[in-house]
Formats: sequence, structure tokens, C-alpha cells
Amino acid sequence: MKTSVLKAVAALVALTVMTCPVDAKSRTGAAGHRDVAVNDGDLRIAVNTKFDHIFADMRQDIANSGLDPLPLASDEDFFTVTLFNQSMNGSVWVGDGSVRGLGTIHRTGNMSLDYGLLDNELIVAGEVGLTGLEVTYSTRTEVGLMGSHFTFIFGFPYLSVNFKTDVFISQANLTLEYCFIEDFSYSHLDLKGVGPADTPVYMLLVNMLLQLLNDGVQAAVETEVCDLIHQAVTGSASVLF
Repeated sequence: MKTSVLKAVAALVALTVMTCPVDAKSRTGAAGHRDVAVNDGDLRIAVNTKFDHIFADMRQDIANSGLDPLPLASDEDFFTVTLFNQSMNGSVWVGDGSVRGLGTIHRTGNMSLDYGLLDNELIVAGEVGLTGLEVTYSTRTEVGLMGSHFTFIFGFPYLSVNFKTDVFISQANLTLEYCFIEDFSYSHLDLKGVGPADTPVYMLLVNMLLQLLNDGVQAAVETEVCDLIHQAVTGSASVLF
């Protein structure tokens, strides 16, 4: 499903390495190890430009591949509560999730492509942004004979994702040192399933679900974006040299 996007990023990294000339002195440190190679002056501009072209192709590929919106994982848990010496079984389900806006991915800062200290080591790092992101999740809670169903829609005007990868070309091995959303704050929240007749107990339940969902939504979005980056750079390793 993500093959076309991965091929696009693979082509970017390969093209960057082949078209950014670096002499032996700039690639080799005092101890004979490779050091930063392509992130100064015109070479940095060239790297940024190539990433811009690839992200433009990626946005089109995401749309063509039906990855926007992208379904998110569901989860369910069961519990038992005791009230007035009476035990009742309950459950909480979260599902029907989706994230819309992955097709807005773009470069927001200088991208770096560095040779590491070890042979065949390449380090790729940067910052990408997503605009107008919207995450939807439905929840269902049941306790005894009582139940409720809510739909939460989180709106994010802008998200920034920072990442850094360490690739050993000869082994086609990738270590994702970090990949995280810098500021996960939603600007608006739409809630469906709650009406004017709902009791304070239900509003307490809504607030509890909202607190749980906030961490879950961030983890879900980070997983999808970071997994895409991980697979993309891994898939590019075989064509770097």
C-alpha cells in the first residue's frame, strides 16, 4: 500500500548521494572516519530542494494510494465494578478511527544527509510538517445495562514531526534514533453523542475518555508517520552506494 511512497523517498536519498559531490577530505576526519558531508552552503540547498521535490511526489502518491484518510487501530478492554455490593461487568471500546491530512506532508526545516563516523553509515534527519490534520475516533462504554456512544473529532491546524535515522548501508539496517511530534495540541474538538439532557455522570465519562484518547491519538499519529519514515529509509538503503 505504501510502496509508491517508499520508492519516492528511496529515489530521493539515492539521487542526493549521487549528485552532491563530496571530496575525500570532507568525508574523512582526523582518525580516518567519515564525517558530515553534504550539509554546507550550496550542498544544503541542493538537499533541501531534492526533499521538496520528493515530498511533492509523496503528497500525490498518498492521494492516489488512498492513504488519506488513513484508518487507525481499534482497541477494547473489559472491567468489573462493584456498587452497593452488586458486581457489574463493563467494557470500553475505541474504534472507527481515521486520520485525515497526511497528504499535506512537507519539509519545514533544513534536511540533513550526513556520513557518520563508521564506514557505510549514513544519517538522515529533518523536520516535516502536516497542516489541517483531523483525527476521528468513536467510543462505546457499557456498564451492566447502561451504555453510551460518543464520537470525538480532533482538529490540528499544524503538526511538526522531528526525526533522525542512522543507516548502515552494507547491512541495510536502520535505527530510528527519534521520531516524535513536537507539540501535540488540538485547536478544536467536536463531540457527537452528547445532548443537553445528559447528566453530569455522562460528562464525567466524556472527560475521562477524552483524557485517555489524547495520549492514544498522539501515539497513533506518531506511529503512522514514523513507520512511513522508517520503511522509506530502510527501502532506500540498497540503492545508496
